[in-house]
Order: sequence, then C-alpha cells, then structure tokens
Amino acid sequence: MGTLGEISASKILHLLQISIPIEDLRVQFLDRILSLRINPEIVINHTALERLTSKDYQDLARQLNSAGLRTTIHAPFLDLRPGALDPIIREVSFARLCHCLEVSAVFNPIAIVCHHAFDEKYYTNKTSEWEENSIAFWSRLIPFLPQGSRIAIENVYEKNPEGIKHLLETINSEKLRFCFDIGHCNCFAGCNYEEWMDKLSSYLTDIHLHNNYGNSDEHLPPLEGTFPVENFFALLRKKGLKSRMTIEAHSIRRAARSLQNLEKIDIDDIALTENSPRL
Repeated sequence: MGTLGEISASKILHLLQISIPIEDLRVQFLDRILSLRINPEIVINHTALERLTSKDYQDLARQLNSAGLRTTIHAPFLDLRPGALDPIIREVSFARLCHCLEVSAVFNPIAIVCHHAFDEKYYTNKTSEWEENSIAFWSRLIPFLPQGSRIAIENVYEKNPEGIKHLLETINSEKLRFCFDIGHCNCFAGCNYEEWMDKLSSYLTDIHLHNNYGNSDEHLPPLEGTFPVENFFALLRKKGLKSRMTIEAHSIRRAARSLQNLEKIDIDDIALTENSPRL
C-alpha cells in the first residue's frame, strides 16, 4: 500500500478529500494525516462496525476535529440492497446504514456517501418495484442523519442517471444529494458524463476521482486512464458548478500520483471546500 511519507505537502491538498479505511487511519496513518492536514473520507465498512467500540470512534474523532480537518464518510455497501425485493434484506441493509450513521456523528461529517446499489442484471423487469422500495428506504433513513450532514448517493453499476434522478426528485430533500463517481461511469455506465451532468448536476455535491481503461474498476489516478478528466472539469466550469472532490486511489502510491497529476491542472475554482453542506 505504501506509506503516507510518499504524499508530501501539496498546494492542492487542502482542496481535496482522500479516501482511507478507518482501521488504516487509526492504526497506521493518523499522525501523518494530522501533520499533513489531509481531509479524510473515512471508509467505514462492516468489519469496522463489528470490531470498533464507541471509544474507538470518539478518540479518533477528537483528534481529527481538534485539527479542524474536513471529514466525509463512506458508508458500507457490500451486500446492502436499499431497494431489495425481499423485505428482510431491506431491513438488514437499513440496520447496517443506521449503525454507520450513528457512529459517524462524532466526526461531524459534511457528507455520508452511500451506494445507490441498483444493478439491472439482478433486477430484470423489476426496476419499478426496486425504485419504490428505494424511495421508501432513503426517506426513512434521512431522519437518522447526524446534524449538519447529508447523504450523497453514489453511482456504481447504473447504466444511466435515470434511477438516481427519480430517487432524488421524488424525495426532494436537501439532505439527499448526488456523488458522481467518474471511474464507475467510465467502466459501468452505458452513457457518458455529459448525460449524467445534464440530468443530475443540480444535485451534485461530491465527486470521486479515479480512472480506468473502461474494462474494470482499476482505481487509477485521475489522469491515467480513458475518462477525460480535464474535459469533465471544463464542463463543470461551463455549468458554474463546484463540488467536493475525493481521491479514491485504494493505495498510498496512487494517492500520491493522483495529487501530482491534479497539480498539473487547475481545480481551485471547481473544488468545494466549505466545512458545511452546499445549500
């Protein structure tokens, strides 16, 4: 994975979040995160929810909050199905995300990123039923959000933006927004980023930055792969959009290369850095 020593102080570090699993953050990298003032997107998975205590979360949050770092959370997603046809699966998914929201509160997160989790391969001819269940699920979850936070729904296997658009339009809450994952768009979607932004730019608050060559979810640095990052950023400028941006590199070496690559292009005018949600 590498060490955080490979990430030197960067002139754009303050503009970004960097994704890091909570147990790596606690055990290996906390001192360096604090000294470099890295704003973390803390990945809380099912293993962390099973193993960590309230004190573990509180001790970590006290240090991050004292340093004035800007924190977002990535919620668990493996096996979770918010629109599942089986009500028992929906209830288990709801309980797991509620637990994540509960433990996340100590971090005062700006956003909690959650997967939409629709995959047409599993739900052939069941889209409408999935969407109805999903709308009920997220409507029910919103009241459990930590104060001052919001959920950002992330695209993964969705072929187009219509399902997420329908969800966000129907619930129509400032507490439920959109996280655009450009890497997922590049290798899983059946349409390009222009269509996603045409349909969902008004809900955009978060962007996950990584790249690939269109065949698998490789999590390469943003300028390494076939997603046209600079063209995408130009579209954001054209639309007058700003968004939080998170490097989702899955290794320290790739995170360091991501920073080096992004320093070559201007992101100051499109990176949202406020410590509160965009209204």
